[in-house]
Amino acid sequence: GSSLPTNVFFLLSSQHLTALPASVRRSIEADPLRQRAMPRFTEQQVQEFAVKRGVPLDDAELPLVMEKSEGNPLYLHYMCELLRARDTRERYDLLERLPLLIAGNISSFHEMLYDDLSDDDIAIAILAILAHRREYTTKDTLLELLSGIGFVTNIVAIDLKLKVVRHILKTREGRSWAIFHNSFREFVRGRWQELHASS
Repeated sequence: GSSLPTNVFFLLSSQHLTALPASVRRSIEADPLRQRAMPRFTEQQVQEFAVKRGVPLDDAELPLVMEKSEGNPLYLHYMCELLRARDTRERYDLLERLPLLIAGNISSFHEMLYDDLSDDDIAIAILAILAHRREYTTKDTLLELLSGIGFVTNIVAIDLKLKVVRHILKTREGRSWAIFHNSFREFVRGRWQELHASS
C-alpha cells in the first residue's frame, strides 16, 4: 500500500476497535503505541464536568452519578442534560431511576430512553427520521417527512416532542436538530428496522 508523507498522522477515535475496518484494526494491533484507551473520569473529574455544564452535584448525587455512569463522559453528558431540566427535589429520584452501565456499554441507557418513548409513535418516528438523516433537520422538514410516512401532526406537536427528547439531541441555533451521538443514532436505526421488519 501507499505510505503517508513524513510527519503526517491520522488520529481515529472509536468507542470500540471492532467499529474500524479490518485493515485499520490490523495496523493498530501491530503496534501497541498506536492505541490509547481513555480512562474513565474520576470522581473529581465528574464533578468538574458537571460544574462546567451548570449542574454541580451535591454530596448525595455525586456517588450515585459515579456508580451509574462509571465515569463514562457520554453518559455524564446525558445525565447533566437531564439534571439541568429538573429541580433539586427531582434530581436524586431521576438519578436513582437511570440504569447502570453494563460493562461500560451505554446500551442500557439507550434501551431506557427508547422504552420510555415506546408509546409515543410520533416521538419515535421523529427519532427515526433524525437517525436516518446525517444532517440537521428543521421542524418544517420533520413535518413534511412525518406526513410522508403517514403521521398527522403539526409544528406545535413536533416542538413539544423535540422538547421531550432534547437531552439526546444537538441543535443548530434552535432551528434544526440532529441526534447528539452516533451510538444512539445507530441504536434507533436498529430498533426502527426491527419494528418495521416485523410489520
